[in-house]
Amino acid sequence: MTGRASCGRDFHCCPDISDCLDIASKAGFDFACVPIVHPRYKREFTEGRAKSRPGALTRSDMLLTSGDWSSLIVGKISPWLDLDSDVEVIRKNSEKAFQQEIAYATHLSVPAVLIELKGLKCVNLARYLHEHLASGPNQQLWLRVPMVAPCDSCDYLIESETGDADPEKNTQDTWHWWNTFRSVCGSSKKIGLCLEISADLPADDVIDRWCGEPVKSAMISTSIFLTNKKGFPVLSKAHQVLIQRFFKLDAQIIVNGTERHPDKSIRAYQQYIEHLYQTQGPRDALEQYAKGYEDYLQCPLQVIMWIQSLVSVEVLAKIT
Repeated sequence: MTGRASCGRDFHCCPDISDCLDIASKAGFDFACVPIVHPRYKREFTEGRAKSRPGALTRSDMLLTSGDWSSLIVGKISPWLDLDSDVEVIRKNSEKAFQQEIAYATHLSVPAVLIELKGLKCVNLARYLHEHLASGPNQQLWLRVPMVAPCDSCDYLIESETGDADPEKNTQDTWHWWNTFRSVCGSSKKIGLCLEISADLPADDVIDRWCGEPVKSAMISTSIFLTNKKGFPVLSKAHQVLIQRFFKLDAQIIVNGTERHPDKSIRAYQQYIEHLYQTQGPRDALEQYAKGYEDYLQCPLQVIMWIQSLVSVEVLAKIT
């Protein structure tokens, strides 16, 4: 396979953006995902002591060149924002803070903004992003959605009244989170998915449905990696197949989490992702021909032929 995999490093906190970018670059990563504002810097706009607190919103835009901002940095919206909260104060504060952060990301001209989708209640978030897209931004919006809901990933410890565990009771399909958001916000080429790969993969039909969506990137945690006999991080066979399916969709891979193989450094994870990219099977003739048009409906050629015939008959009738 020619070319190379596009792989990024996710940073939960970024004390010095230059150092974080240098660490990611030395480890072989192509870009870094960093918070736009410190994750714990909560602002108060309606009420509270911090309503009139002075100080800068975040780091200066002069720390990096415009070329680095526009090619090496993916901005992350603060995780505490809840634009669909039932509590009015939380919702109003989140709306104001979201507008601040998305406006600053547009000012920086970062290529993409990573926004976490937390549940089925996302109508207000979709509305704000729809308004933002109407203003004509130049960056992509990546919606971070887990392949498996957090409540389905944890062990079921609470028993029902009959004494039997009921693991199916709180099962959630995270695809409906994405579908609700897309139905409200509308389809746009600037909106894509950042799928968070889980340790326990869902059923094959669920994966097939996800692969039919506009997946722009996939996030995988270092906790999912196993250790081979030589002490290097590797993935299970099922995860390898999934990653290579994402490669065929031209999706970028994002590695998050701490180093779990400290003797090999974080670079070993990037090298393994690159190894999966280089060892994937070649595309067949049909995939090569249809590349880039997977999400487009094919034109009904027979109907077009009929229309062309009718137009030809009409032209000939006018000539005669």
